[in-house]
Amino acid sequence: MSGDQAGPKSLAAERFNEAAARHASGQMAEAEALYRAALELQPDHVEALGNLAAICAQTGRVDEAETQCRRALALRPHFTPALNTLGIVLRRLNRLDEAVEHYQRAVALDSRYAEAFTNLGLSLRALGQHDEAIAAMRRVVTLQPESADAHMSLASTLLMTGDFAEGWREYEWRWKLERLPPPPVLAPPWTLDAPRGSSVLLNTKQGFGDTIQFTRFAPLLVERGHRVVLEVREPLCRLLEGALPGVEIIVRGAKIGPVDRQIALMSVPRVLGTTLNTIPANVPYLAADAGAVARWRARLDHKRSKIGLVWRGSATHGKDRARSLDPALLAPIFGVDGVQLVSLQKVPRPGDLDVIPRLGRLEDWTAELDDFAETAALIAALDLVITVDTSVAHLAGALAKPFWVMLPHVPDWRWLLAREDSPWYPTARLFRQTRLDDWEGVIQRVGTALIEWWGKRAP
Repeated sequence: MSGDQAGPKSLAAERFNEAAARHASGQMAEAEALYRAALELQPDHVEALGNLAAICAQTGRVDEAETQCRRALALRPHFTPALNTLGIVLRRLNRLDEAVEHYQRAVALDSRYAEAFTNLGLSLRALGQHDEAIAAMRRVVTLQPESADAHMSLASTLLMTGDFAEGWREYEWRWKLERLPPPPVLAPPWTLDAPRGSSVLLNTKQGFGDTIQFTRFAPLLVERGHRVVLEVREPLCRLLEGALPGVEIIVRGAKIGPVDRQIALMSVPRVLGTTLNTIPANVPYLAADAGAVARWRARLDHKRSKIGLVWRGSATHGKDRARSLDPALLAPIFGVDGVQLVSLQKVPRPGDLDVIPRLGRLEDWTAELDDFAETAALIAALDLVITVDTSVAHLAGALAKPFWVMLPHVPDWRWLLAREDSPWYPTARLFRQTRLDDWEGVIQRVGTALIEWWGKRAP
């Protein structure tokens, strides 16, 4: 090899090594520039093409990521990192069958490629191939037995398919997630053989909706003869105080006196062995203040059916992009005559309130909803709630208010699969995406159902 030929390749290797170091330390812009410099010197540098594709995919430039992956694979068809990245790109383009094909090629070439198995499992789940998804996720757990993320992906899929026995056990891995540190240990864990008369602290470390949904389990411990202390975030305190006989409500962060046992609220169903058939679903298990309900009713239009509306969840939620929708899509709901729409959207996004007036009238008193007790009172004064998957859905269900939930193609595990009802909430009706990101189809069905619903109520 001549010096002219060796020189560019040697320089390309230097640029690549420096780029890889920057990439590993999270300096994406610098790494990208160096990968491109390496490719200018050596256009057939497969690793540089693959890593550049990964950065493009990570920063949302899916078209370029696909191009770079295919360049790498044309040079080296068995280059597994490019197969995996191309699968990621294809999944983002909603080409799930093609994504699965590339993940399968990657794991066939490297049976220990945990990341590709993870992506394969998630894509199979999105395609509704749940047995195959669980098999892929089990493989990840085998390869990375201490990975909390791997166990949690398996847990959510098992629970979604109704396998609560194993699902609850795997769900305990949530405490190993960096974003969810476990509560402080103040007492031994609560078990079924805990003596009657002992005090039990129920910790709630997760979201408002989680707490509202699983609060139903606190009275079951009271029935077992325990004195129960339920620790919740402050916006829930006024709603829960007095709603659960025998349960003491304390705000999270307050000093906790001596207790005999403790357990996370969402771990109780594991200890109880809760199955789909034994979910405690007697509703309502929460109630709104009668005086507050009367005040809200006085402000509502008595001549029209009153419907609460939520179109977005919390922006900080890890899956919010999938579960929230653009309010511009809500026109079929706004177009139904004879109803009064009332906002339950506590925190709209910038621009949402510019869109809504173009759709129609929406009463917005959310500035007065200081906590969940006040929100519960407004919900109790309504006839129906239509919402995406947020805490409002769980609150409406706990109050036994009829509510409709608009769900993404891959829903949160608690809404299960392929059903329009919920074993958790008898008053729920579920409207699911039949294709990834197809909110238009969901809202068209909601609009049609709303016309039928109103028609049955109209005088």
